[in-house]
Amino acid sequence: MKRRKWLFFLFLVVVTGVFAFTTGGAAESGYRLPVKQVVVYPDGFSFLVHEGEVRLRNGECVLDFLPQALRGSLRVSTPASGVSVEQVRAEAIPKKIPFEKEEEFFRQNTGKSVQLLLADGEFVSGKIKGFIGTDLLVVTVLHGNGSIDQAYPLDRIAAYYFIDRANLEKEEIENTGRLLVRLRGGDPNGQYPLTLSYLQKGITWFPEYILDLRSEHGAELIFSAVVKNDLIDLENTTLYLAEEGPRFDGEISPLVVFTEEEKDLLLYAASQENLRAFNGVGESTLPSLRVYSMPSISLKKGTRIVLPLFHGTIRTEPIYCLNFSQSGSGGDYSDLPVWKGYRLFNDSSRRFWVEGQAMITSDNIPLGLRRFPYIPPQGSGEILVQTDGSIRARVEEEEFERTRRTISFRGQEYMLVKVRGAVILDNYKEETVKISVTQRLFGEVTAAGDQGKITKKAPLANNPNPQSEIAWEVELPARGEKKLTYVYQVYLPGR
Repeated sequence: MKRRKWLFFLFLVVVTGVFAFTTGGAAESGYRLPVKQVVVYPDGFSFLVHEGEVRLRNGECVLDFLPQALRGSLRVSTPASGVSVEQVRAEAIPKKIPFEKEEEFFRQNTGKSVQLLLADGEFVSGKIKGFIGTDLLVVTVLHGNGSIDQAYPLDRIAAYYFIDRANLEKEEIENTGRLLVRLRGGDPNGQYPLTLSYLQKGITWFPEYILDLRSEHGAELIFSAVVKNDLIDLENTTLYLAEEGPRFDGEISPLVVFTEEEKDLLLYAASQENLRAFNGVGESTLPSLRVYSMPSISLKKGTRIVLPLFHGTIRTEPIYCLNFSQSGSGGDYSDLPVWKGYRLFNDSSRRFWVEGQAMITSDNIPLGLRRFPYIPPQGSGEILVQTDGSIRARVEEEEFERTRRTISFRGQEYMLVKVRGAVILDNYKEETVKISVTQRLFGEVTAAGDQGKITKKAPLANNPNPQSEIAWEVELPARGEKKLTYVYQVYLPGR
């Protein structure tokens, strides 16, 4: 019943008080410049460039658009000769929201003249004095001897008739608005080209790959970009898909923030002849930035699109990889997994491949999902595919020297232990293979055979030993064995 009365009340206001909806001066209509170019970064930020013609009125024009631009990035300019931008102002446009509850409506219309039709058929005229609780309307009722304040429960009121203009909506200030641009020079009522550019979060792109392994030395690569637009409609826009590199802190410009939360607004923050790109896709180089250019893209806000960037044959080289870490408390290293992968070659002088998700297939049968590495022009990168049981690996170590009470660390006596070890590789294949081995351990490596590269890293805060890494790249003979030897010393707690 209350719901029907509230709807009936709205009907009466609309029919008998249409003027209640009129506003005191509508906002001046402005321009919405189309987006001509967008540089899209993989981290979710984009640089947008709007261009169009505007006609001035007394040297000014209105842009019906207020982007949530990053601080320091918003710029308004004109290429017209003898004309420059003198001033850019931002103006908030309050958002009108209908009242959800009767008590909220009456409180916002305090002091307005109203007639009440009560449930018993009586008419009451007066002015709204206020509202008590959630169901008592207080009206100052006029009569021959003066006036008196009367409280009427809502369930006693059948309908309302407003004499004065009633407010059916409330206003809230949000970060929406418009830009007012003043130009100097030229005709104050003339027509001129205008450019608006800024950085904002809302458009991003994700690289996706399909790598079909055709042989040990060649693969078919399909490289696509998934573009996600949650910002603004794009129509015949040139997209520039940028590589990773630039970083933006995400702080919103104070010019476009009107809410009280302004200070907290941070957006957390192949051989050359076999390579080909899709028609319409160009590889460009902006100063210190590589991009893929995609002309004439139309993409509505809230939609996504897959754009093919490259499809062709690339050179590959099989690689095998063993990568493991030894903890200071021992462990079982008798059967370590050896991975088979491929080194991928980018023979293009301009094309780049960014890091992204890749589906690995063999004759179009999926083998797994892996991380595709960043590969610059004329560069190479490695991708691991699956473990290979035909190459087995294990570690054997023996202690050959121990010196007690060598050092004291945090009140604990430590002894120095010297260890001799070997990474043993067994190849059950009928062919010689290349394998890279990376071993990490606690202690200081003093020697490594087969030209192993030793890297010493800083110790942890609670351990007197440095962290060490040994890297080998060796050939493993067909149906043969290879021992990669090393020597290291480590401090162990004395007993």
